[in-house]
Amino acid sequence: MADLLQELEDTLAEEIRLHRALVELAKRKRDALVAVDTATVDGITRREQSILLAVGPTAASRLRLTAAAAASMGLPEHAGVGEIAGRAAEPYGSALRKRARELRDVLTELGRLTRLCRSLTEESLGFVKRFFRILSTAGQEAGGYTRTGAPPVPPARLLFDQVV
Repeated sequence: MADLLQELEDTLAEEIRLHRALVELAKRKRDALVAVDTATVDGITRREQSILLAVGPTAASRLRLTAAAAASMGLPEHAGVGEIAGRAAEPYGSALRKRARELRDVLTELGRLTRLCRSLTEESLGFVKRFFRILSTAGQEAGGYTRTGAPPVPPARLLFDQVV
C-alpha cells in the first residue's frame, strides 16, 4: 500500500510540475498577445502542445492510481485524493493533502490565465475582422461609369491583388 501511495504522490508531483510549466508559458503568451508578437505566440503554442501531450498520460496515471488506492482502502472507485489522504497513514496522508492543494491551486491559476489569453486572442481577431470588413466596404459607394460606359468595379473589392 505504501508503494501505491508513494507512486500516487510522485504522479501528482509530476502533474503539478507540468501544469506549472503551462502557467509560465501562459504568462509569457499573455505578454506576447498584448505586445502583438505573433511569432512568440506561435512558439509558445507549440511548446504548450508538447507539454499537453505529457499531461494526458500523467493525468490518466493519476486517475488509475487514485482508483486503485481507493479500492484498496475500501472507498468508492471515484473517491478523490483528499478522501484517500484522509485514510492514509502518515506521512502519506499529509503529503497527499499537500499535493492535492497544490494541484488545485495551479489548475485554478492556469484556468484564469487561459481565459485571459482566450479573451486577448478573441479581441485581436475582432480587430483583424474589423480591418478586413473596412477594406472590403471602402469605396463601394463610388458611382459613375467607366469610359466604356460600364459601371466601375469598386476598388475595395480588390484585396491583396485578388478580386473577391
